[in-house]
Amino acid sequence: MASGRELCYVILVGIVLCYCFPFIVLLRPTDISCGALRIGMGLGLSVCYSAIFTKTNRLSRIFEVSLKFTKRPSYISPESQVMICVCLVLIQITLTALWIIIKPPIVLQKLVPSPRMWVIYCGVDGISVLLGLLYNMVLLILCTVYAYKTRNIPENFNETKWISFTMYSSCIIWLAFIPIFCSAMQDYKVQTTILSMSVSASGTVTLVCIFLPKIYIVLFHPERNVRYPSSTATTGTGTCDSSQAVRYLRTVPKSS
Repeated sequence: MASGRELCYVILVGIVLCYCFPFIVLLRPTDISCGALRIGMGLGLSVCYSAIFTKTNRLSRIFEVSLKFTKRPSYISPESQVMICVCLVLIQITLTALWIIIKPPIVLQKLVPSPRMWVIYCGVDGISVLLGLLYNMVLLILCTVYAYKTRNIPENFNETKWISFTMYSSCIIWLAFIPIFCSAMQDYKVQTTILSMSVSASGTVTLVCIFLPKIYIVLFHPERNVRYPSSTATTGTGTCDSSQAVRYLRTVPKSS
């Protein structure tokens, strides 16, 4: 219940977009499908990473402020979080639109000697692809930093542990993607295959690391899925109920 329903929906939408990307790759190359390829390349990832960044940034601000002041931090309501996430996704869409305008999608032909035939494919060079994914790389780094900063928050907000696993695994995927993709500049088949696998793998990692623990708790430990009275005062979520046990604890240095 502390994970936030709205942002979870946004992450699921991003995962679905990641899984749809390989089907865009398999479309017959045309100007429209090649343009859709550029859009889908980073859209699903930006939706996932924007929601995760918004989630971790919110938790970081809540617990940093709560250590100094009793005032509730601003822009932590579900509506504000969704709007922040949408704005971050719009940056990716704007950058992709500029990329398409500056360098319109084209369809190229290549003669394959064995078997002898002409193959058509989308003309996207490797540097353009890396530049198109640059914004997602920035979001990935920011998510990793905030996941690390919020790793020691109280027990009933320990979703950041699974977010950390997601970010570390995603970093490994994209660190492996860059050298393989750059080494296959002349082979469009390897490039598109690696790109599809990387996007799909990132969606799978997000799905497994973030949502599998939730499913496990809901199915096998429903007693842990309760609202805590302290969450209302601190985060604005949850309903106070004196009959519920308070497990909202914060460790402080002994000198304090």
